Amino acid sequence: MATPHVSGAAALLRGLFPALAPAEIKSMLLQGSVPLGLDAVTGGYGRLDVRNAVDVTSILTPSPVNLGTDSSGGTLWSRSVTLLVKNISAATKTYSFSTSSFPAGVTASVSPDPLTTPATGSASATLTVDVDNTVTPDSTS
Repeated sequence: MATPHVSGAAALLRGLFPALAPAEIKSMLLQGSVPLGLDAVTGGYGRLDVRNAVDVTSILTPSPVNLGTDSSGGTLWSRSVTLLVKNISAATKTYSFSTSSFPAGVTASVSPDPLTTPATGSASATLTVDVDNTVTPDSTS
């Protein structure tokens, strides 16, 4: 039953921000959601909040970030993805990224960090995730 609610919220945001792409509207909805205090598998991004989404002034895409799966069977796995940060406010912004919430054997970094975007502009950064499979083994094998 969530589909009509999310579709309606996306339509409202698209009406307010017609120049934004669908992926950017999705990002605004995700970033504006209210956390439920649950893990990501159980609670996802949280509860949809259109009012919070309207107030989002920084859009991160892709959202969510998908690094794929490790099918190499090797001991080390690494992936990088380019993140685009779009500033839709009228002021220059500087962003700092936190990459400290990963389990043992997983490290992440963002470059450049900090990242500055001009008013109503965008900038990109690279997220790199490294996994040591000897420390964090694949639980599905």
